[in-house]
Amino acid sequence: MWSERFHQVRVEDGIIKSLPEIQEGFPTINGIDGADIWGHRLTFRYDTRDRQLISTQGTYLNVSVEWNQNFKQHAVKDWWRTTIDARHLIPHFHNRLVFVSHAYADTVNGETPPFYELPTLGGENTLRAFGRSRFIDSAALVINLEERVLIRQLKIFGYFLDFQVAPFLDVGRVGPHFESNMFLKPQVNPGLGFRFLAHPNILGRVDVAYGSDGPNVFAGLD
Repeated sequence: MWSERFHQVRVEDGIIKSLPEIQEGFPTINGIDGADIWGHRLTFRYDTRDRQLISTQGTYLNVSVEWNQNFKQHAVKDWWRTTIDARHLIPHFHNRLVFVSHAYADTVNGETPPFYELPTLGGENTLRAFGRSRFIDSAALVINLEERVLIRQLKIFGYFLDFQVAPFLDVGRVGPHFESNMFLKPQVNPGLGFRFLAHPNILGRVDVAYGSDGPNVFAGLD
């Protein structure tokens, strides 16, 4: 796939006047004066999952390379972004259990992009013991392992309703670039998830995880 992306950012004064403005605290950080970013992305995707939304088996691989340019600065700055998203689902025990593995890597190279264009970790899809964008740097790596256990299935008006519990482990870290010591002292987040599935396309989830900042909960309906 080939795709184009335009991202325009303007950093304005905050609405709470009693707090200092971000421009005062970080006047020199790249991107604080805004950006006009144009990205050109080439993506390779391989997908053998049985369903896109509520998958129970198969492999998903998404590899993308994007060349970005910031036209707001006097001298146009450009950088490359490479992202790998891989997932594998293995059903077992008569399909009542599904083991899910997920690996995600994201890195930028070249000139330093604005801070809101850097890879981040934290949130319901990476490190679930932290809020979104808790960690930020030029490279990010995370591995998620999850065992989805079917507790009960009901059939109501021809639709299947599943209730699952899902113990999981999230391991990840950010760094200035990919190197061997990125795997030292990572953030390790064990947790337990609860899933309500209304086939074929409604998912409710609650994830409770624990990390170095303490416990955290994510809830959502999709």
